[in-house]
Amino acid sequence: MNNKHAYLIMAHNNFEILKKIIVLLDNEKNDIFIHIDKKVKNIDIRQFEKIAKKSKVKVLNNRIDIHWGGYSQIECELLLLKESINGEYSYYHLISGVDLPLTSSEKIYEFFERNKGKEFVHFREKSLTPKDKERISLYHFFQENLKNKKNKKNLIYGLLEYISLRLQKLLKVDRTKKTTDITYMCGANWFSITNELAKFVLQKEDFIKKTFIHTRCADEIFLQTIVYNSKFKDNLYYNKMDDNYKACMRYVDWTRGKPYVWRFNNFSELINSDYLFARKFDYKIDNKIINKVYNWVRKEEEI
Repeated sequence: MNNKHAYLIMAHNNFEILKKIIVLLDNEKNDIFIHIDKKVKNIDIRQFEKIAKKSKVKVLNNRIDIHWGGYSQIECELLLLKESINGEYSYYHLISGVDLPLTSSEKIYEFFERNKGKEFVHFREKSLTPKDKERISLYHFFQENLKNKKNKKNLIYGLLEYISLRLQKLLKVDRTKKTTDITYMCGANWFSITNELAKFVLQKEDFIKKTFIHTRCADEIFLQTIVYNSKFKDNLYYNKMDDNYKACMRYVDWTRGKPYVWRFNNFSELINSDYLFARKFDYKIDNKIINKVYNWVRKEEEI
């Protein structure tokens, strides 16, 4: 195993932010793997491979049409892991294309090397709430078709999903009865995991598909469930499982938004936090904060 890190980036818009992420992560100790949603048309995906000067950057040719809350989210994460796993990286960091690092790539690298062997996986709570349990206990057959544009077709799928779930509740369907030996957990889908855990996850691919297909927002359940029911639970960097995002070192604020989009007046809050990454940012909402954070981290790189 080498001591380099792999950054796995899921991007679907705001590509100017993605370009900035690549610049900020450009380090001979990092390689970058990017998946761009298949729905994105008329884009030269190779342009992103030409930005970095020190890191190897690979944009995946096999692009998936990703839908919010659907199993396609997990498929994309597994695809990124498969593309990078042969590199035997020290850490694999999953971030989105609208995240930004809050400090230099060197300082991020040093932090994880100091905590080598720890798994950075966020857990929302120590057990699933009844609402969260329904994500996995019921079959969400139309999840891949929901949360698209509000058109007639989407309304039909929404109605079918509603009827399906109501019928399942009446029939007392519970998929988890087949896996009583498993404790299901949930949390944020963004992670930083070791090579050993990354390989373990890929070995579980058949289990993941069988267990989590037709699950609502399974990308927030599958990894937490795997970790909690394995030896990797003992390696968690933060193991209190109380919805603290220090567990994955991402600054995500769900109190001011879903999640909150960072603004210019949040700059001091961001850079004075102990987090390594923040999400999310949006050029249409506030481009000044993006440029401000970018320039701040660039200066840190020069120190």
